[in-house]
Amino acid sequence: MTVPNDDLARRAEDAIRQMERWDPLLRAVITRMDDEVRAEVARQAAQGGSGESAGPLHGMLVAVKDNIDTAGTRTTAGSDFFRDRVPAADAFVVERLRQAGAILSAKVNLAEFALGATTQNAHWGSCRNAWDQTRIPGGSSGGSAVAVAAGMADASLGTDTGGSIRIPASVNGLVGLRPTLGRISNRGVTPLSHAFDTVGPLARTAAEAAAVFSAIDVFDFDDPTSQDGPRQDVLTTLDAGVGRLRVGIPETYFFDDVDPPVAAAVRALGETLATQGSELVAVSLDGAVEAQQHMFRILYPEVAAFHADRLADAPGRFGEDVHRRLQLGVGVDAQKMAESMAWRRNWQRTVERVLLDVDLILTPTVPADVPCVEGAEMIRTTHEITRFTYGFSMFHGPSISVPCGLHPESGMPIGAHLTAAPWREDLLFRAAAAYQAVTDWHERRPPALRAGIA
Repeated sequence: MTVPNDDLARRAEDAIRQMERWDPLLRAVITRMDDEVRAEVARQAAQGGSGESAGPLHGMLVAVKDNIDTAGTRTTAGSDFFRDRVPAADAFVVERLRQAGAILSAKVNLAEFALGATTQNAHWGSCRNAWDQTRIPGGSSGGSAVAVAAGMADASLGTDTGGSIRIPASVNGLVGLRPTLGRISNRGVTPLSHAFDTVGPLARTAAEAAAVFSAIDVFDFDDPTSQDGPRQDVLTTLDAGVGRLRVGIPETYFFDDVDPPVAAAVRALGETLATQGSELVAVSLDGAVEAQQHMFRILYPEVAAFHADRLADAPGRFGEDVHRRLQLGVGVDAQKMAESMAWRRNWQRTVERVLLDVDLILTPTVPADVPCVEGAEMIRTTHEITRFTYGFSMFHGPSISVPCGLHPESGMPIGAHLTAAPWREDLLFRAAAAYQAVTDWHERRPPALRAGIA
């Protein structure tokens, strides 16, 4: 995405107005960057006037989750502990965005320390869904999704540990990618879990998400979690279509106890891919029902260890729900954690074996309609809506959520979840782009905001 110079100022001011109008209700933003936006717009306009290229993301407004460092702009991780923390350097991914010509528009809300799927933050406000302000925005990258859905940004960066990009993308009608584990640098990102964390993009379209992903898709030697694998630029095959791709649909678990309109919308996406040349194949993912409990046994003690000093010295500074969830990781039996780590290796091989026979695995992202804020107790709701995403977080390959319908009763977005083998993000973007070429779900806008969103 490259924005013409004469549109830069107008588009930036439109986004700022959307923030002014809607953020008091949606609470998507922690720190606005209006002055920085206007200064960068002026700089890029001058640069363009001189004939100098501003990069492949020239003029794209990108919101950044507030656990990702931004030099000179506070990065709170959604916490009280880091309320006044101002990093001296950009995270690696932010540095890459700036080099590509993106304009950082805001630091956006998240679950405290990225721990939770509801983004009901006790310190920075209860973020609300752009489609219905009585419903949760998903999490932990809730602000990342709402900023895009509400027209405050063209795209955003989030982080995904157990579903924190894919779930907000699903419930806000966006495309959201969890990349191959280790493909995107985590340097300069406040960790939740070194075993599962990754940075990824959210946007309305596969093309926009792919452009952001392409800009940050570089090996970072200075990040010990970064992997130097077989990268290929996903933009070069974005329009290659889905002819001869084999799409696996699990026969059990992933369509069990799913809200019927959700299951129907996801299956309809599969049928659309089939009309475009894909082959639908029934597959079996034995053991999927166990994935969530095994991930909890790895994740909870890891995050509790990271926060051990804060838990000991100032437990009252955590939000109540987050403090209770951290306690779930204190004193976890080491044998059980080791058993879950061994289970994960076996599970990864199970998914790899399926992906030897198919190119993609199709499931729902979220199994039910979007929960209402009222009554959405964080721990219980997180367990419910991560039922399918945790299994693919335990895998090490990439997954993407693609908007595929609106719930007939609530009007809320529905997302389909596609998973590919490690380093095959190109297949995910190809499938998402092909689907969006013949559908318009990604063009729908939240009803209350529709008149004011460009």
